[in-house]
Amino acid sequence: MDLTEVEALGDLINAQTDAQRRQALAAMGGGQRRSLEAWRGRMVRALAHTEALIDFGEDADDVTEAALSSAVGEMREIRREIEAELEDGGRGEAVRDGVRVAILGLPNAGKSSLLNLLARRDAAIVSPIEGTTRDVVTASLQLGGMPVVLSDTAGLRSDSEDPIERLGMVRSADEAAKAHVQLWVFDASTPVPPVLDASSAAASPTTATAVTATSPAAADSAAGEDADGVGAEATGGIAGAPLQLLLRNKVDLSRGGEGGAEGGDTAGGVPSERQWRISCTTGEGVAPFLDQLGGIVRRLYGSDEGETPLVTRARHRQHLEGCVAALAQFEELASLGEAAPLDLACEELRTASLELGRITGRVDVEEVLDVIFRDFCIGK
Repeated sequence: MDLTEVEALGDLINAQTDAQRRQALAAMGGGQRRSLEAWRGRMVRALAHTEALIDFGEDADDVTEAALSSAVGEMREIRREIEAELEDGGRGEAVRDGVRVAILGLPNAGKSSLLNLLARRDAAIVSPIEGTTRDVVTASLQLGGMPVVLSDTAGLRSDSEDPIERLGMVRSADEAAKAHVQLWVFDASTPVPPVLDASSAAASPTTATAVTATSPAAADSAAGEDADGVGAEATGGIAGAPLQLLLRNKVDLSRGGEGGAEGGDTAGGVPSERQWRISCTTGEGVAPFLDQLGGIVRRLYGSDEGETPLVTRARHRQHLEGCVAALAQFEELASLGEAAPLDLACEELRTASLELGRITGRVDVEEVLDVIFRDFCIGK
């Protein structure tokens, strides 16, 4: 077993949902290892050919510049393949660690009540006093067969002079920045601001400006939205803008309140198909909302049977990003023509290969020499 398969075994032991079990079993079957070793094998071959050009280019007739040109083209292809895997929206990590759903909004909108309702326990303190929630309160649950980590956060408002409450708002913004899904909750009788943005200072319920919180990391949270509202959903998650959903709570206290989808125009930059009217007190509209939320989570982060996400841990992403950076440097250095510093280019290629080897736990310096003597008429 390589390192990815050992990690997958640990994930299988700790799996709590069907999605986590499927992902762990697929990785235990060698899905990750095969992809990584295929890339690494091609890198080792390119490295061997480049080093052969340095050491034997003047002596061996079959060691030519064509081998270097071929290596550059192949490494460019691998770099693009890895970049495509890194742009997966964090699917594998979300399945393993849980899809992060941050509950955001103004004070007394019913955020803590919603957390308790979904968690089916009193996880958060509920009080009519504004600013009761100061810290982030989390609860784990399953939606659509997917693991979900639900976070209740401090209410966002600009008129608080309490330094502890304002610190809670900063933590709310940090949680919003890390979330895959932002679930904004408003009192059904309260107008929704035109923009739901967790990036600067919180606004009060009566202002018609953005509801915000201090967090530079979330400044672009609404940037990926298309006109029809599907842009964020297509790229939602850590790798893109978090998907924003809107809940109008306390419909039992507002005139004409009915559960289910809002059915109106876009509010807060959120299209009507991602808006719901509910009551945490009576349960009105909660069941259809949960069904649709489970479908959204499954569609965004679920995988098909037999499909193995290449990136399932933060360390996988870190090493793949390092590999991509080294491959880009190799391409740049090796494409300088006669002035190309091939010794430096080889170091970048060796670094790229080592980054992949650190994921699987395999690092073998003898592979390069094996390829050189196999592919060229050297020492024969």
